[in-house]
Amino acid sequence: MGLWRSFIVHCWGLLGGDRKKYLTFFVFLAIILTYELVPPYAVGKIVDFFSEGKNETEGLTFPFAVIAVIGILWGLVSITRLWLKNQLTQLNIKLEHKARLRCFSTISNKSLAWHDDMSSGEKLQRVTTGAEAMKEALGTGTNRTLNYVSQAFGISLFFLSTQWPLFIIFALYLTLFVTLQVRFQRKIVIAESALQETRERASGQIVDKLGNIRTTKVLGRTKSSVDDVKTADQKLEANALYIAKLSYRKWISFQITNGAFLSAAMFYVAAQVDRGAISIGEIMVYLAYTMTALTNMGRLSTMLR
Repeated sequence: MGLWRSFIVHCWGLLGGDRKKYLTFFVFLAIILTYELVPPYAVGKIVDFFSEGKNETEGLTFPFAVIAVIGILWGLVSITRLWLKNQLTQLNIKLEHKARLRCFSTISNKSLAWHDDMSSGEKLQRVTTGAEAMKEALGTGTNRTLNYVSQAFGISLFFLSTQWPLFIIFALYLTLFVTLQVRFQRKIVIAESALQETRERASGQIVDKLGNIRTTKVLGRTKSSVDDVKTADQKLEANALYIAKLSYRKWISFQITNGAFLSAAMFYVAAQVDRGAISIGEIMVYLAYTMTALTNMGRLSTMLR
């Protein structure tokens, strides 16, 4: 999480005069994204309408009106969401440009001793990797991450306002999710830092060896050259395997947590149904929101990996 914190601080500094604009678009997009929770709720109410036999006395005005309103609002919300994302994308492009220039400037200002120690391939890898990481993180942050977090917040408010014990269960789940994420993420960040360093070394070896291929062949050092690349690549492979093991352990813990949350939530809903406190339509709503939360947290965990 420290990596994300430093990334946000870095981006905030690069935004400069666009900070207020970026924050405004970001907040409005977060609010707009919660609209995806409305259709499941509306479907639950329509199910209750038919299951309670109200269609026989009140006609079909209510369900058709709900469907029409949801359809119209969905179109308006979608257009607004696309416009906000487009505005953020334009600001993100400016950020990527500034980050690339700053990365190049930072490397250019390094000492001669540092440049002598680093190959051209390693320097190129650093600039390219930094720019690509910035692009991926910005695209992720303004689309998927915001979507998942906004919906988790909306689901929390719904549970709190309708069935507060379910909110407690969900809050405990989120707390455990964040705890596991932080615990494993720290280890993964350290491992990925080592992986990046070995990748730079390995890439540098390949670029330099290929750049001097004629000299290498003339001097008869082809086997030595291949051995150097092989040694660097073995270190890269070892670090990658270690990260894979960490990710596997994280996902095992995450799936156990998911199972516990799903069981607790469904047990509570079943108990409320037995008491007659929850209708058939509400069962669908709670189930839909529970599965949405599980799916979103899984995607968020994958993305943070």
